Amino acid sequence: MKNKGSLKSNSAVDLFKLIGAYLVVSIHTSIFSSYSDIFNFYFTDVFARLAVYFFFVASAYFFFRGLKFENSKIVKCKENFSKFKKYFFRITLLYVIWSFIYFLSDIPKWYSLGCLTFKNFIGFALSCITNSSHYHLWFLISLVYAVPIMYFLLHYVKLRTFAIISVVIYLVGLLYGSYSFAGMPFESLWNIFGDKFVRMRTVIFNVIPICTFAIFCDKVNLSKKVINVITMVLFLAFSAEVMILNFYSPETASSYSIFTIPAVVFIFLSVRNINISIAHSYILRRLSTIIYCMHPLVIVVLSIFIDGSKLNSLLYFVIISAITTVVGLALVFLNRNVKFFAFLKYAM
Repeated sequence: MKNKGSLKSNSAVDLFKLIGAYLVVSIHTSIFSSYSDIFNFYFTDVFARLAVYFFFVASAYFFFRGLKFENSKIVKCKENFSKFKKYFFRITLLYVIWSFIYFLSDIPKWYSLGCLTFKNFIGFALSCITNSSHYHLWFLISLVYAVPIMYFLLHYVKLRTFAIISVVIYLVGLLYGSYSFAGMPFESLWNIFGDKFVRMRTVIFNVIPICTFAIFCDKVNLSKKVINVITMVLFLAFSAEVMILNFYSPETASSYSIFTIPAVVFIFLSVRNINISIAHSYILRRLSTIIYCMHPLVIVVLSIFIDGSKLNSLLYFVIISAITTVVGLALVFLNRNVKFFAFLKYAM
């Protein structure tokens, strides 16, 4: 498989990653709950949930696009391995840094609850591996697991074969996830796997299939207009499916749905086709990472001074977003202009 064009992320993708970060903030601040529970549910549990899946597609697309393929397999060479090591180190370090930050932020809470114990420290460490250190960092730990698995297997399995396997695996996830109300055999094994290794189950049955189809984005040979129409149809189908599934399996409705993968892949294709040029778009890229990783910390710190539940939900979203954005821009500025803060690049 030949790589086409520049390996750099284009401005449109960087911009939409930033928008996606704000969508994640909207989920955790229930942005429209002061106005309409139904619309807030649709916006935060349907529309905004696609943001993280967009991140997965973008991450997988740009990483695997930069590797050399031959006969639909990843070539075993120093260049590929060097790129893999660099990417894996960056994602892992990003996860470790933010996990440590949230570990420090949890200590006062543990102390106030009287549970600042060795057992809690061990529990946190285990959670970092089997689940995630904090609820929103599941995206990073999922990449930490998914990318090495895919990188290794694609040395031996052709991409098209791997895609077929991914479809089968995803269908299994659908049947035992959002469509489990239909009744499936060995459901207890699925639940045990999820209880003990919840993040690995997500990686295998959800993240890897999504990342696999991201690799095929360059093979979609359709006009921009056709792609945009398909994107709209798939998004509407995804929305309808998730709204219906919410009545049967609300916990997994937006995670395991038939139209999740095709919808988010075509959304990425539509975004990638937008021809815009933003000077220093790397700022958007880094800012989106900071906003995604930092906003729950801002929520915790702000809760010391303000009860967010008593504020207008939209105002609360604006406050959290504004504070996180200002701090994020300051960190990006310091990283780019002050040598002492060069280390900040590992946190963004």
